[in-house]
Amino acid sequence: MSKPANLSHGHTRRWHNNPNYLLRNSIDTVDAHQARMHRLRREIFPGDNKEIDDAICDHDLAEIFTGDWSRPDKDNIPGLDEAMKAADAAYLEHIGANKLTAANFAALKLLDQMDALYWVSHVARDLLDTEEWRKASSQIMESAETMGEDTARLVNKWRAEL
Repeated sequence: MSKPANLSHGHTRRWHNNPNYLLRNSIDTVDAHQARMHRLRREIFPGDNKEIDDAICDHDLAEIFTGDWSRPDKDNIPGLDEAMKAADAAYLEHIGANKLTAANFAALKLLDQMDALYWVSHVARDLLDTEEWRKASSQIMESAETMGEDTARLVNKWRAEL
């Protein structure tokens, strides 16, 4: 992949399609999201893991073309979530991004969800009391528990500090 293509996606805004005014106008970028995910990765999965670190940098590259659709849209518009996953996978394959082991894929998804929950707590805290974000918080904990006691303990500590 060329440097300009790799760097330009970082300016892509996140949350721009979200129905919540505060999130939609929060001007979070893919670059900022990746930086937070890296910090979370070091906290939750300490030590070196080049595969996850590379995936953190690559996982939202397709959004320069597709945009960042909200979770409610992905859940409520038939076929949208599958189409977005297919677009992401096709683009990552096109640029030669690495394939993740199942464990690292699960870790990447956990970190992605944790950052979303963090951002909501930072920008639109009242949303944490809604069904959507209570469910997201529970799913984060369930995912962490499947990854073992240490991961669950670290994630639970992180959630308590939100």
